[in-house]
Amino acid sequence: MESPLRIGIIGCGDVVVNYSYPELEKYEPDRASLVWVAGVKKRDDRLNALSHLPASVNLAQRIKSDNVKYYTIEDFNDSRLDEIDAVYIASTNDTQRLYAEKALNRQNPKHVICEKPLVSVLSDIEGMAFLDETHPEVVCMETAHYLYKGACIELGKRLPQYLKSTGRRIISVEGYIREGKERDIIGYSADGKPVYMNRLRDTILRKDAGGGLLRDTGTYLISLVYATGAEINEVRDVRFYNYDESAFDTETACEMDFRISGNGFDDNCITHIEVAKFLDEKTKLFRITFDKGEGDITVNFDENKIVYRSNGHEHSVYEGKEKAYYNMLGHFLECVKQDLEPATPFSSSVKKNKIIEDICKTAKWGDMHEFYD
Repeated sequence: MESPLRIGIIGCGDVVVNYSYPELEKYEPDRASLVWVAGVKKRDDRLNALSHLPASVNLAQRIKSDNVKYYTIEDFNDSRLDEIDAVYIASTNDTQRLYAEKALNRQNPKHVICEKPLVSVLSDIEGMAFLDETHPEVVCMETAHYLYKGACIELGKRLPQYLKSTGRRIISVEGYIREGKERDIIGYSADGKPVYMNRLRDTILRKDAGGGLLRDTGTYLISLVYATGAEINEVRDVRFYNYDESAFDTETACEMDFRISGNGFDDNCITHIEVAKFLDEKTKLFRITFDKGEGDITVNFDENKIVYRSNGHEHSVYEGKEKAYYNMLGHFLECVKQDLEPATPFSSSVKKNKIIEDICKTAKWGDMHEFYD
């Protein structure tokens, strides 16, 4: 009988409790087996590894198996990696590369499924691309590309041509962001210092309204700028404002100024990004303002569809086949189910085959180099 894929999860917050583990449950016990969960906060000597973080308690209550081990991140080492075949990384953005490197850069590298590492500097991306290329037997996947990159690449193909034909130039992009206690790194300034975007709280947006996706709104907006072919030289200013947490369409919560150049933009052109609104609970509006008019980009989370509209014309730039943003673990396990030889499930000697590569080719660390370079 085929051995199940042994999985370790780093992080035990809302993403894992509400999205990742429910996906994993569908494949237990025949196709996958959760071996351990590592909380990302350091151990408090007064508390044990299970109870030191409330989210880990929530996850433990959901997990039915008594065989799952619970660790803190202090326990994440080679011996822990030896116990598994694949690691799902759902930790904070600033730690993801570190854990991915540990899993990949070893004699017996592990498969990496990562939540959203779209916040690395170019040198980090190049390093991950190198590790990916030197371990062809390992599949590296991450969720963000399924919606972020697919949309932005398609948008990047069409929008510059549209701007050229109309003589328009993007001068501002509006997006949606909320002020919260936790912060995501969304870029680096000219002097190399990280620029933080405050993270959306899960309690503000309903899950079915795409709250998980919009947690990365800052990264998404930067991706839209990259899609135009422009280059971000410097993040000049980030300003946060108070807001009413109970409302969808609040006053401005964040503004950002960028210096951009290239692809027809004047050197050191200032691009301004500020808050927009939800059109409804399922649809998000990104309004792009030009110097000779304006256009809208709407994101429908229910249909995973992105549409660009201008002057009464509508262009569907992306329609995703994926039903949920956090389904990467499910997609990964579907690859296992469909295409791996039963006798050798994800052993380090198995090369990536055609079907897995086709499914994963837009979700590899290596592709990020092309996107950000």
